[in-house]
Amino acid sequence: MLGSRDKAVAKFPNFVAEKKSKGYSESQSQMDGDRNISDIRRAIQLLNIIRPCIPLKDV
Repeated sequence: MLGSRDKAVAKFPNFVAEKKSKGYSESQSQMDGDRNISDIRRAIQLLNIIRPCIPLKDV
């Protein structure tokens, strides 16, 4: 775990770039079977940390 919201927010741009370099896209409708489960868990963990920093918008 990254430990703090500030660390997570600072890491986010690099994390996105890393995922894109591995073939992820920003609007991937379906997961490929060859994705590493630890990468997916790491992504979920990061998103849970930064979620409070992102203001909710009425749609």
